[in-house]
Amino acid sequence: MKKQLLAITLIAALLASFIASCKKTEDPNNPASSSSPGASGTVAVGGFLYVPTYLDITLPDNVIGEPKVIDGSLYYFAMDNFPVADGGEETYGGGGGGGMAVARGALGAPFSLGRGLALRAPSEPPLASDGELTPDGDEPIGGDEELIQPTYRMYRASLDGSSTTVIEGFIAPTAPAGYEGTGSFYINSFIDNGDGTIWIHESGQFGTYNENTRSFDGITVSYIRKLNLMGEQLAMVDASALVGDSTEFYIGDFAADKDGNIVMQASISGTNEMKFIAVAPDGTKLAEIPVVGWPQAMLAMPDGSIVAMISSDGQPRIDVVPIDVKGARLGASLGTAPDNLWQFNGVLPDGRILSHTDLALNAFKPGDSTAEPIVGWLDADVDSSSIQSVTVDGDDIYVSAYNIDYTVGRGSYVVTKLTKTPAAEVKQKTVLTLACNYLDGDLRNEILKFNKSDPDYRITVKDYSVYNTSDDYLAGQLKMNTEIIAGDVPDIIQCGYTLPVSTYTAKGVFEDLYPYLDGDTKLGGRGAI
Repeated sequence: MKKQLLAITLIAALLASFIASCKKTEDPNNPASSSSPGASGTVAVGGFLYVPTYLDITLPDNVIGEPKVIDGSLYYFAMDNFPVADGGEETYGGGGGGGMAVARGALGAPFSLGRGLALRAPSEPPLASDGELTPDGDEPIGGDEELIQPTYRMYRASLDGSSTTVIEGFIAPTAPAGYEGTGSFYINSFIDNGDGTIWIHESGQFGTYNENTRSFDGITVSYIRKLNLMGEQLAMVDASALVGDSTEFYIGDFAADKDGNIVMQASISGTNEMKFIAVAPDGTKLAEIPVVGWPQAMLAMPDGSIVAMISSDGQPRIDVVPIDVKGARLGASLGTAPDNLWQFNGVLPDGRILSHTDLALNAFKPGDSTAEPIVGWLDADVDSSSIQSVTVDGDDIYVSAYNIDYTVGRGSYVVTKLTKTPAAEVKQKTVLTLACNYLDGDLRNEILKFNKSDPDYRITVKDYSVYNTSDDYLAGQLKMNTEIIAGDVPDIIQCGYTLPVSTYTAKGVFEDLYPYLDGDTKLGGRGAI
């Protein structure tokens, strides 16, 4: 009875078109059973769960790159904000981490945004009249104005949310000589070396776009710098000087080995040329290694080596390939990643590679045919559609996500700590299983809200769309129908147009909820849904 009432409450809360089913035989030994114990985590693997803790950290919406937890604090970079008349701050370009803010450069060299806009100095507030710059940055300011540099700063936030500190030792680079006012730098990514230092990758294009030739006239600049956690520069690699004679190139992922050598992925715009460039800590080029295929990620392994995840041309697989820096070559493949994994997030201390999908954070060793889901995102109350980064810190995993509130057009960062915990120590909840053939974002969000707020029940999702293939996009729906008709009935079904509802009804699969609704004064009767 409690389960039925809970299902009714959920239907009213979600306002969704799915029907509760209460005909399934309950089996306490079956994890999929409607009364099986559950918790904020995922199915116990090896007797452990990853239990979420939602950190009370507020990050600005102009964060760039990926926030990372290092030595017990959260480090991130954010565009500087521009003072406005009321003493607040305004970021130009909006949220999502991609907005452009403007402020005087840390090195004191003023220049304008790459769109040729002259911007007011910070001592004067921006005006929204007479064609002058508005917070959207759409109109140039008239008159002779002092140019200012869009730049960024480095921050450290405590994990309990009690403090956020600007790291004053960090100095952002300025435009190359002769290119002042024609572009700006940006943080692409940064990595933790595990020894109290980080490497950051900064790049920018400086010059103009030639409308006649439809080409970029200027230079691309790319730096990889080693910093301590006070922001002070320890070493710098001018990656643009190592690529070759090209005004347009792309530096992708990069990683550092146990000897401090950097390996970066480089490609030349307009060509199919792809290579790895290995660089010593002092900036000396060690090797150029040609790549056949398309690198998807580069990962530092627990033994200090570097592997590249490379997809082969014409092959639906990703090989895990070691990079031999001293031998200036790629080693033999260690094996392939399981099918349908494309986003790689790091490596666990036991050497398993992490990869996240819409449904779960998975772990695998090269050559494994399948990956082990160690964290189900919905089970951990994490919105997988907005994940920005996954950071491994011993047995803990930190997930940062950027959640957008479309009603106000802005968003905020949410940082979740996933702690590996013995399953016996985790408070158990009664689990309701929801079956669907694709979980849409609105329903996902309502389930997340329910799971976070209810102390005794939680919903786990069985999404049959994972069984769909390019050859049979209805395979998941067929499997779902087959299991339900055979008697393996979930607690809740999200009804789609391909469901044989009349067949389910004839077999007595559905529970009539009207008697429960009519007898529940809190819900307001059947007219309330």
